[in-house]
Amino acid sequence: MLQFKNIIGPGSKEIYRTLLLAWTALILSASLYPFDWNLILFINSTSSGLPKLMHWQNPSQRDAIVNLLLYTPFGFLGYLAFKRLLIPIIGAIILAFIVEVMQHALLPRDPSLADWLLNVIGALFGALISIYYRKLVIKPISIKITALDITPIESLLLALWISAHCAPFVPRLRPGRITVALIESFEISVQSSLIAGYFACYIILLSLVRKNLPVKFFLVWFLIILASSLVIRLLFIEQHLSLNEIYGALLTLPFAGYNLNTNITTIHKKFFKLACVGLLLAGLIPLFFNFQARPFIWLPFWELTMEIQDPGSLPIMERIFLLLGITWLSVHLSVGNKYFTKALGFLIPAFIILSYEFLQQWSLVRIPDTTDIVILLISAALVHTASKFGGIISR
Repeated sequence: MLQFKNIIGPGSKEIYRTLLLAWTALILSASLYPFDWNLILFINSTSSGLPKLMHWQNPSQRDAIVNLLLYTPFGFLGYLAFKRLLIPIIGAIILAFIVEVMQHALLPRDPSLADWLLNVIGALFGALISIYYRKLVIKPISIKITALDITPIESLLLALWISAHCAPFVPRLRPGRITVALIESFEISVQSSLIAGYFACYIILLSLVRKNLPVKFFLVWFLIILASSLVIRLLFIEQHLSLNEIYGALLTLPFAGYNLNTNITTIHKKFFKLACVGLLLAGLIPLFFNFQARPFIWLPFWELTMEIQDPGSLPIMERIFLLLGITWLSVHLSVGNKYFTKALGFLIPAFIILSYEFLQQWSLVRIPDTTDIVILLISAALVHTASKFGGIISR
């Protein structure tokens, strides 16, 4: 079990190095968006000596703030991970330079020497903060956060939830763009299948928060996390906040206060059933059938390679979160011997998926495929592997 005991404990360097790696991936995603590479443009730029990078261009106030803030956590985590000031600074110098060079292959991006310098200054600022970290008033809060008993599967679920709401991690910094995103979000049609799917997702999120926070703080923090999950959709490019997700989140509120003093195992059994109901409804609705079966798509994750989309299904990231979360909750079933419990925890959602995928062949609007069953198989393998290395829920 992955247990974060202390912010300066013996295993903390590994934690910070993992976080540093994740933040580096976020920097690359935010800096190289929209990933529309032009090789000819890159070759011409490099052969002419990278003129954009060598040219000093005074950044706007907004760009300056973004370039500083983007690398501040890099310097902060870099110092905590290696306990050497030069390592995060040199790392920022190299990483920022590579990013600026690669941006020459992206027509929408505008690399400059000023951006590179601001990135390095941001990393230096973050490293200096980490040096005096023990004297900061936020340290007691961070120690409490890192003392949470979070298992590997729960960490993966949290990462999936954040990625589903923030990817590709490119912020909308202008208020006008946020307003446009809000208007576009409410133009998305309301669909019962998506509401059911988001309800099941928020039940999983409710389970995660309920398990990892004390009862006296749980309800307030769940409401904060719920509201943040909705609002954050508007802050990143390519993200939209739909009424489907809002309604699905609101439907979980009656269950948030369910028997707060009840044993967590009993609560998770109930949440497992609720998530399975949401999964079933998300796959069956709308119940408009015809008499001619449509072709079954055997290629998993086909939506990533084809333009056609199933209008009634959740996005891929949310579907992975949901099915991994259901598998994680199934550990608490405790029906019969442990082998039967493990089999039942897989067979129940598998039966639900196979049932609605079979019925979707006669649906007027749904598209049957193998994606969900493949995600469930991968989830079961992950949960089983995690159980071999120290548990899944608690020890």
